[in-house]
Order: sequence, then C-alpha cells, then structure tokens
Amino acid sequence: MRSPLLLIALLLPLAACADDFGQRCSLPDNQAIRSACGSDPERGLEGTCAFLLSSQCSENVCGVYRASRPFCTQTCSSAESCPERAVCVSIAGSSEAMCVPRGIYDSR
Repeated sequence: MRSPLLLIALLLPLAACADDFGQRCSLPDNQAIRSACGSDPERGLEGTCAFLLSSQCSENVCGVYRASRPFCTQTCSSAESCPERAVCVSIAGSSEAMCVPRGIYDSR
C-alpha cells in the first residue's frame, strides 16, 4: 500500500508553484530578447513581449508590459482566460496575447 504522506510530499512542490502569476522572473540576456522587449517609440516598440520558454514560471511564460519588470504570466485569448486580477493584452508583432496583472497594467 502506498503511503498518503509520500503522495502529499510529492505534490507539495507543485502546489507551491501553481500560483506564481505576477511574480518576478527574468528574461534571457541576449540581443533578440533585448530587441523584442525594448521600448523604442520611433520603431513602434512599446516594450511589451513574452518569453514562452521560461522555466521559472509554472505556465512557462515570462512577460514584460510596456517596459515593466518581467513577471510570470500565461497566454490568453480573451479577458475570461486570465486570472481575475488581470487583463488580456496583445503582443505587438505577434499573434499571441498574454495576461497582465492589473497593478502593472494600471501603472503603465
């Protein structure tokens, strides 16, 4: 018979990481990311991007909204697919959209 404590111990790390939405993450430091996430009004860049391969975030998405600090997020198709405290924002130059925490969205 399997021990219920072992199962709980194995699931605890998953529960702790499940709600990292809005928590700080970091982007890879390379030219492609700096270019995509940079803010340059002359080139039409507003500093909004999403890195879809982030191992730091439970949904594997680390985003930046209008030159904000990077944050863990998720992709979305509408406001209803985001957590309650977020809005769905299109990413310029991409067919993707991401959820932006309301606090970051309102401050920009």
